[in-house]
Amino acid sequence: MVAVRTSLVTGKVNWRVWRLPLAGGVLYCLLAALAISLTTRSGGVAAAWPANAAIVAILLLSRKDEWHRYLLMAFAGNVFANIIARGAVFGPALFGLANIVEIAIVAWALHRQVGRTGKLFVDRMSLTAFLLWAGVVAPLASSLLGAATASSLFGQDLVQSQTLWYCSDALGLILFTPFFFSLFDGDYARCFHGRSSAGLIEGALLHVFVALSTAIFLQTRLPLLFLPFIPLMLVTFRLGWLGTSTSVLIIALAGIRASLQGTGPIAMIDTDPQGHILFLQFYLACLVLVNMPVAATLTVKRDLIARLHEDERMIELLSRNSAVTLLSFDPAGRCTKAAGQTTGMFAKQPDEMREMALEDIFGSHGDVCLQAYIAALDEPETPARCELMFDDGRCLEAVFTAVYEADDTFSGALATITEVTQRKREHLRLLEVAHTDSLTGVLNRAGFMDHLADAMAQEKPRFCLALIDLDQFKAINDTFGHLTGDEALIRLTRILQRSVRSRDIIARLGGDEFVMLIRDARLAYATNVCDRLVRSVSAKPMLVVNAAPITLTISCGLVEYEAGESSDRLIDRVDMALYSAKGCGRNCLRAA
Repeated sequence: MVAVRTSLVTGKVNWRVWRLPLAGGVLYCLLAALAISLTTRSGGVAAAWPANAAIVAILLLSRKDEWHRYLLMAFAGNVFANIIARGAVFGPALFGLANIVEIAIVAWALHRQVGRTGKLFVDRMSLTAFLLWAGVVAPLASSLLGAATASSLFGQDLVQSQTLWYCSDALGLILFTPFFFSLFDGDYARCFHGRSSAGLIEGALLHVFVALSTAIFLQTRLPLLFLPFIPLMLVTFRLGWLGTSTSVLIIALAGIRASLQGTGPIAMIDTDPQGHILFLQFYLACLVLVNMPVAATLTVKRDLIARLHEDERMIELLSRNSAVTLLSFDPAGRCTKAAGQTTGMFAKQPDEMREMALEDIFGSHGDVCLQAYIAALDEPETPARCELMFDDGRCLEAVFTAVYEADDTFSGALATITEVTQRKREHLRLLEVAHTDSLTGVLNRAGFMDHLADAMAQEKPRFCLALIDLDQFKAINDTFGHLTGDEALIRLTRILQRSVRSRDIIARLGGDEFVMLIRDARLAYATNVCDRLVRSVSAKPMLVVNAAPITLTISCGLVEYEAGESSDRLIDRVDMALYSAKGCGRNCLRAA
């Protein structure tokens, strides 16, 4: 963006982009003229200089491509103010150049932080950077040219002029930059509108307290310079950064006014007026260095606490409006905080659950949850999950995660409880579909293998396994068609279901091959069951459309589980028994 936008057609200057820089120049001129008229001694260097701070604050809140306009207008305002006060041209131009260099250094050093965070101070590191650049580097650079100008043109002592220039500019930047930045950024307006009536009254009273403490500058009998520290510290802890910067300004203005008039405790020092000004600057620097770092730290902590409260409120809101409960446990396993759907899940209010032991909260599921809690502690990187099934059909999922502080100190665990009843029902439905034979409605091979594994995992397994084939099934399909074959399989399934108890397992392994798992049975009992089954299948012929009735028969192999044998060996044995039955002419049972 160029400094002056012109139209190729009209050649007119676009004054809209210069309105704010012009206002900044006018503000700089007024502040500079006021500082010169109040504090200049014998045409020398001003004792306090707030004008640079105003432009620094404006630059930090502006885009870098706009800086040249503000700097140009500030230079013009500086020169104009010095011309009015000193009646010269060359000297004011050099003063203006020195101040522009100072402003540019501070703005360049701090603009990245402000652009990233939107604030002048966000932590102690940023405050240190501000004090370094605004309190040391920039004033030192500008004081070389400024003091040389004051010495050569106005007859001031070079060392004294440089010292006074440096102190006044450094103190002006440190005192006024935070104030102008907060003012231009709207912090004061937001603070005023965001505080309650009680908070506004408290702030006003504290500032009145600070203003009353400046009465020490009205007398020259007692060295009471320590008194303003008391209300200022109260403001620091109660109002934070904005209140502190405002209170320091109140004390600074009162001290400058008193020193210029030769009153106050500083006037008790046996030195000339310039010495009084230097001591005042030292005193104000102490105020800043003691209180502003504390205020910045407290403000950062307050912002952090406010964000934590906001995050906590959002978590509470989310958990309250979703089927989730959050429980926090201390290292002893007692609940320290509860949020979310505690009433619907546990029939307790969040406050009622505090201090309750984990076992008391989860009732009959306490042991399962305790095991998950311990598992989470043993494997901090892996959350531990458990499912809680209730008699009313509800299903909850609890996820436990161990919580450690930054120094690796164990501080407890966080449990996320989620209502998963619908998901569990859908999972069971899909599982049932995946484990069910679509034609006969009994278990398929995958479903049967799960039940076989469960039966073998019992403490003292005792069961028998029967393997069944429908005799001449291929001939039935080839002669009468697949529909008749399917009907034969369904007929056999119904006979199998009538032949066993409800706790026994029936499955179709594929084709015409079925299996029965007869629980809690010895071989003699299972043999009787299978004998009846063989006779029942062949007892009544199956009617076939447009054909003569056909008699179905089965071959059956039967074995009893032997302790310690694998599922593969068990299946091999029953398969051999079935092969033996087929070899004996079919329609019979062979037990091994």
